[in-house]
Amino acid sequence: HHGGRVATVRVDVRARAALARALARAVADFGGLAIMCNIAGIGRNAANVRVASGDWCGALPEDLRRTFHVIVANPPYIAVNDSEVESVVSANEPPGALFAKDGGLADIFAIANQARDWLVGNGRLVLEIGHRQGAAVAGELARLGYDSVEIRPDLAGRDRIATATFR
Repeated sequence: HHGGRVATVRVDVRARAALARALARAVADFGGLAIMCNIAGIGRNAANVRVASGDWCGALPEDLRRTFHVIVANPPYIAVNDSEVESVVSANEPPGALFAKDGGLADIFAIANQARDWLVGNGRLVLEIGHRQGAAVAGELARLGYDSVEIRPDLAGRDRIATATFR
């Protein structure tokens, strides 16, 4: 998409700043604009990057509604009190970057709902999800009117990425 827009929503952990920088570079290669919300460590001097802070898509400027070709989000997706979380993870990441209500699905569902107002026709939503959330996320995306819903695995073969198109 030459001249397209990409929004990343909630990339606020140091390790995830690399993702934000990579997206900004990729968008620049196509002459687009990237809007990064709630990012620490990305830097604020890239010509094609605007940094905003707010509640998920609520951080995006109103004049950009229905202009994004892709929205990428890596929200908190771990259920509060999940016994499988390794101590090294919870010790090195802020709780707000890891844990979400409703079995870890609350923030994923909120972004999926809000993104519909920001995507162009046939715009794509890409979400990082928990390894046991594929079926629930696919169902919610379909319920919200997305199609071409796919759940993609990580390198260990577990559900990790949800993608969908909103018409």
